Amino acid sequence: MKNSLFNCGKLEVRQSPIEGYGVFALEDIQANEILEETPFVLFPKYTAWGKEQYDYLNGKGILNEREKYIENLRENLGFKLPEKYYFRWQPKVAGLAGGEIVSFSVLPLGNGPIYNTSNTDNNATWRVQDNLFVFIAERDIRAGEEIKTFYGYFLDEFGNTFNIDRVFYLGLESSDSGVKLGRIRFTQPEHLKLIKTNPEYQKLESLFSRSSDGNLTVSKIEADKYSFSFPVGYPLSHFYQKLVEFKSSKFESTKLYVEYDDKETRQLVRESVTLPNNL
Repeated sequence: MKNSLFNCGKLEVRQSPIEGYGVFALEDIQANEILEETPFVLFPKYTAWGKEQYDYLNGKGILNEREKYIENLRENLGFKLPEKYYFRWQPKVAGLAGGEIVSFSVLPLGNGPIYNTSNTDNNATWRVQDNLFVFIAERDIRAGEEIKTFYGYFLDEFGNTFNIDRVFYLGLESSDSGVKLGRIRFTQPEHLKLIKTNPEYQKLESLFSRSSDGNLTVSKIEADKYSFSFPVGYPLSHFYQKLVEFKSSKFESTKLYVEYDDKETRQLVRESVTLPNNL
């Protein structure tokens, strides 16, 4: 156990234009600079059973009036469910049978639950080291800029959360011609090694770099003879579900049809990449 925990001394908590309070940089912060170290609370899996039981009883109409009053009081007081502040952490241990990855809901202390998050513009990352959360600047952060980090899952436009195991697609938003896809984050270090040997993932990475805004628009996904085209204004919540559905199918791969504005030719380019479903 460390005698003292590090804090860069360049952070301030104040009201955020995103929601509630946020963490802001008081001074310029360089990429890869440690922001803070903080302990965290790990919640056992069975802590979720209580909420499941509550939802079940409420849905069946057999929850007593006292319990409903207490829950309504919490909502009226403006307090959110603790799940909103959980991070999703996957420890470096052997997975379950069938390759399922073990993950926990954790609550980092310090500024941890105050950091806001963005699907498109996070500027900080984190790692767990010596049973501590270590928050790190992912790029240069300007003085006055709000610090945002990835919680380990995605938020849709309604505030619902969606997990995509193993491969995370960042920077998603609806667009006029499909769903915009940002860069990819892998949840396990070994996946970084796998991408170096997979030409399709290498091709996808190169397309991001060729795009004028660093994003790709996904117009359609396809697995074997099954395909789905994304209509205009397709909800992000449905996109996550559809992506999980295709990548969890019995087929070996999922093809993504993408388009982007080439930053050199300034022309619209359409490409496809075939990604393995075992990643």
